[in-house]
Amino acid sequence: MELSESLENYLVVIYEAHLRNEIARIKDMTASLSVKHTSAIDAIKKLEDLGIVNYEKRGFVKLTQSGIEKAQKIYKNRMTTRDFFINILDINAFEADEFSCKMEHLKSDNLTRSMEMIKSFFEDNPDIKAKYRKYVENYKSKTLETRMCLDQVKPGEKVRVIEILGSEQIHKRLIIMGITTGIEVEVLKVAPLGDPIEIKIRDYSIAIRKSEAKEVLVIK
Repeated sequence: MELSESLENYLVVIYEAHLRNEIARIKDMTASLSVKHTSAIDAIKKLEDLGIVNYEKRGFVKLTQSGIEKAQKIYKNRMTTRDFFINILDINAFEADEFSCKMEHLKSDNLTRSMEMIKSFFEDNPDIKAKYRKYVENYKSKTLETRMCLDQVKPGEKVRVIEILGSEQIHKRLIIMGITTGIEVEVLKVAPLGDPIEIKIRDYSIAIRKSEAKEVLVIK
């Protein structure tokens, strides 16, 4: 039984309440997932139809045994991926959360197992991990000399995103637009007053505000 990313997000919120020995409520889901009450109701009814949850009066939602088993697997995979991104790849927590949710839909047990093995390897070889962390620190120090904000890039130049600054709201908006760590960006043109800035990502072009471009660190 395959669930959409949206339904999996609801299931994870319910499961986290289950781990705290609490009963999930609709109002908690709307706050946690930033969704409307009606959207949450529709999602829970779909999960109930699949036999994953029981929707009770006063907005209480409980996992069935089948739901617990399904949620455990999804939660474990997400936490494994998140931990790998943060502690091995040095990705910030917000992006790690976003990527782990999306990667769950790759449904690759081999990928998850490989990440677990790499993490275990570093744990069993602290000297190698220390060398790796030192390499990362040196690499970052080198990029400090050449890094700039996206709003400083001239038309026709190509750069690579190394970090996204700013608030969670800006992070979300930029990620939705496809601007993520590691992506190559080409500046196509800048409006006469410097706002907006037209950029190319992969095979499509988008306009980004100058205030948002200032929050994107890049290197040539």
